[in-house]
Parts: sequence; structure tokens; C-alpha cells
Amino acid sequence: SSVLERLMERLAADRFLSIAIIQLLVYLIPLAFYCRVRGLHPFSQVSLRPVSLRKIPLIVILMFIFFVGVLIFRYLGLFLFDFAFLETPPTVNLPLTNGNRFLIFLCNVLLPAVLEETLFRGLLLKEYRSYGIFWSIGITSIMFAMAHLSAVHFVYYLFMGVIFSVIAYAAD
Repeated sequence: SSVLERLMERLAADRFLSIAIIQLLVYLIPLAFYCRVRGLHPFSQVSLRPVSLRKIPLIVILMFIFFVGVLIFRYLGLFLFDFAFLETPPTVNLPLTNGNRFLIFLCNVLLPAVLEETLFRGLLLKEYRSYGIFWSIGITSIMFAMAHLSAVHFVYYLFMGVIFSVIAYAAD
């Protein structure tokens, strides 16, 4: 993390470039290493095919469950402990001074989503499939939550990992 911090300081003039480089380093290097060790082609496991129309209602229901679950956890925490279990992580609310909406979208939404889903749902979920649905979803969801390096938001990311993994299974 200290190496990444120094890299961020050097690239501070171009914040979006530094965010993109760090995300590529954090996700692509482990992905390449894992594929090299396992003898896999990095994108052979990732299937980018359209979802069949009959599965769309299930995916919509799962997304609804995700949003309702986030609200339940948040307000249950506020009711019981005076703090929300699932607070929005600070990275989602970055103060953006650059007005380039494309760069904001690319670096804060598109790039992290593509890289994370490629690694966790595209590769690792399929790699752990031999352990069964429950274990593969559990293992990859825990890894997804841990990869975000936030003990405070661990439940938030774990919940997201479970829902996104179930959606990936439903869409497959």
C-alpha cells in the first residue's frame, strides 16, 4: 500500500490517471498471476454473452432485493446502534473538481466495475464452482469484501458480493 501511496502522490496532478493506474495494478496483476499459476488464459473463463430474456425478471428481482437489503441494514443499524451498518463507502462520494464527466464515469464507475466483476464473478466464482454454489458464492463474496480493505464497510461489500454472485449464477 505504501508503494501505491507514493505512486498516487507522484501522479496527483492527474487524479484520474492515477486512479486508473492503481485500479489496473490492483486487479490486473493478481489476475495475471493467478491465471499464470493455474495455467489459465485470463479471459477464457470470462463469458460476455447476452442474458436470455427469460432470466431478466429474476435478475431484476435480485437487484430489488439488493436495494431493499441495503436499506434494511442501514436503518436497522441506525435503530439499534445509532450508526448505519451499511454506510455508503467514502470512495462513492469522492469530491470531484474536474468537470470532465466522461473521466469521472470511467475512473469511478466503469473501470472498477469491469475489473472487479472480471476478477470476482468472471474468474474466481467459476474457479470455485466445483465446491458448490453456496461455497463458491461465500468464498468469492468474502474475498470481494476483503479486497475493499474496509472493516467498517465489510458488511456492505459482503452483501454486495453475495447479491452480485447470485446474479452472475442466475445469468449463467
